Amino acid sequence: MSNEVRDLLAEAEATLDAARESLSAYNTDSAEKSIAQVLDLVAGCVKEDPSTQARALAVERQALISRAWVVFEREGLLCAMNGLETIRAEAGPGEDSANCDIQAAMLLGRSGEMARALGALRRADGQGVVLPPGNRMRLLLSRGALASQLMELTNAREDLSNAVELSIEIDQPKGLFMAMHNLGYVEYLAGDLPTALRLMTEADALDVDVDRSESQLDRGRVLLEAGLVSEAHGALEERVHWRETRDQSVNWVKSTLSWYAPRC
Repeated sequence: MSNEVRDLLAEAEATLDAARESLSAYNTDSAEKSIAQVLDLVAGCVKEDPSTQARALAVERQALISRAWVVFEREGLLCAMNGLETIRAEAGPGEDSANCDIQAAMLLGRSGEMARALGALRRADGQGVVLPPGNRMRLLLSRGALASQLMELTNAREDLSNAVELSIEIDQPKGLFMAMHNLGYVEYLAGDLPTALRLMTEADALDVDVDRSESQLDRGRVLLEAGLVSEAHGALEERVHWRETRDQSVNWVKSTLSWYAPRC
């Protein structure tokens, strides 16, 4: 492999990381441009050096899996799911197939189809594929949150507990925050208010840059349930302040105080 082709592949991989960051920030336009650039780069690699085809194909599939979110935003769930199924069929059993299922689960969850989303995550985990630790942690987080929404509390507790352990093992403080908080919410749903408050408080004490508006709402609800009205008021005021300082709609905040879905 020539140095030029090696540099092109490295640029493609870095650009794909940038696309994923854009998707995480809900910047669909930026992600779409980055993914198009990735596809151009890998095509150039194969043209210059056919021996790079396997590595280039792997990057291309990852980019196409990420592009499913863009397709979802632009053309809807059905088009995105059809695209993922095509990639899954072409890839065969393995990590790419599992990642298709994980991406499908995210889109289904966003569309409110929680049971189908949970099924997709279980299919991803049932293929015997050893996912990279970061992807494994995200799978556990998502599956645990979905299970809690469907009141499968035993399954949710197991997945989120494993996510806590894995996030500590791989030093992922953001994952630890989300896992601990959502595990606390599972305990709230199970009626164990002391454990719920302990886990949510420990999560909130972590020094990590995350959106805490949903977690503050959840903690406020648990505090109210526990009869700690002053503490609950403080938590909900923090949520309103968080939204105000980020130029968000305070009316939207207040309208959601009676509703919860673990999305943090």
